[in-house]
Amino acid sequence: MIDLRKIGHVGIRVPDMEKALDFYSGVFGLEISERTEGGAVYLRCGPDHHSHVLYPLGQGRLGLDHVAFEVADPEGLERAASFLKQQGVPIVSGPGPGDEPGVARSLKVLDPDGNRVELYCGIERTSRHEAKSIMPTKIGHALVKASDLARAEHFYIGLLGLKVSDRLPGVATWLRCNPDHHGGGQRP
Repeated sequence: MIDLRKIGHVGIRVPDMEKALDFYSGVFGLEISERTEGGAVYLRCGPDHHSHVLYPLGQGRLGLDHVAFEVADPEGLERAASFLKQQGVPIVSGPGPGDEPGVARSLKVLDPDGNRVELYCGIERTSRHEAKSIMPTKIGHALVKASDLARAEHFYIGLLGLKVSDRLPGVATWLRCNPDHHGGGQRP
């Protein structure tokens, strides 16, 4: 079983970076951690290097680019890669050095609908984080659309090891990887 610690971050493709930054940073209070030459902007709401990544729309599709889960250590990442490969899950990259700022090692795979899922370990943390009154304290959950709910449940529950919090049969399943209802918080 894969030992997922928490939802670490989500990547979102946006058509207008400045409008998106006005919203995520200006309205929600997320702090900018880093900007890349390719136009990506990394934002944080806690001590992790980032909790959100905004990408210019470019060649991708609008909306969710990926959801990322933190695993405990490099050995756990290697075990996850081996297990997922044995199960026939498409590997996009890794396991290897992270290709995003602040991430030591990562593994990127595709879920049954082609959504990218990243497993990573070794994220940089900062003590310079200063919470603002309107700023979220963590990423609590991510919504992933599925064309076939049973197939998606097999991937996220059967392969990644997420647990069911709630279920609306045939419509939606709420999952977690730790005691938080949606699995977004830090493990105790």
